[in-house]
Amino acid sequence: MNTVGLVAFNNYNLWNLRPLVEVKKKFDGRIVLFACDYTPIDYKEYFREIASLVSPRGLIIDSQYSPVVGLLRGGQYSAIRRDLASGREAAFKFLSGLLWKN
Repeated sequence: MNTVGLVAFNNYNLWNLRPLVEVKKKFDGRIVLFACDYTPIDYKEYFREIASLVSPRGLIIDSQYSPVVGLLRGGQYSAIRRDLASGREAAFKFLSGLLWKN
């Protein structure tokens, strides 16, 4: 894949992580990969799965926290209600702690 002039690639994976792993391997060391999506309802499982599959080097996890939309396993979104401030902080702290361990 020609990446001349490309500095980053956004991947909305909808919790389908196999293609994310494949793209990460292709771009590793060449460009930054953004793993993007709404923050899953079960964000701990999702973040653990990503951390077990790919290196955080060259990876930006763009977890878009919403108080009214959450990602479900299987690529579906669910209408939910969750607190914006405390939920966003909890997801960020969990992900930060997870990535700093690796």
